[in-house]
Amino acid sequence: MSIDVVALRPRLLSLRETMVLAGIIEKEKEVRNDILRGVLPAANVIRIDNSRLCFHWPYVLTFAAVYGNRFLDSMEMRRVALEKSSLSQVDIQRKAASLRFILLPRHPHSRQGVSGVGRF
Repeated sequence: MSIDVVALRPRLLSLRETMVLAGIIEKEKEVRNDILRGVLPAANVIRIDNSRLCFHWPYVLTFAAVYGNRFLDSMEMRRVALEKSSLSQVDIQRKAASLRFILLPRHPHSRQGVSGVGRF
């Protein structure tokens, strides 16, 4: 069995994609209001062309935990939860760098070896 190395590019998710993956699409108005009011730390929101809101993939879990929790019903409670669970940009870049390469097992009937030449 051989192993392939595949380079991954960290991808930003739009606000809608993040909410769909988190399972909180019905909370869009609440999330947008929290972003406008500063409940979600501004450092965690990536703005593209000053209009499109984007997030790194770890925020799917953060949004699911905070906005999917029925006990975090006030803005102040969500602010505290988001501050405690938010990832700094340094943490995100460190995690993205560690995930830049993944190892995939090569199919046993593949014609190429790890170097791309020959067969195992």
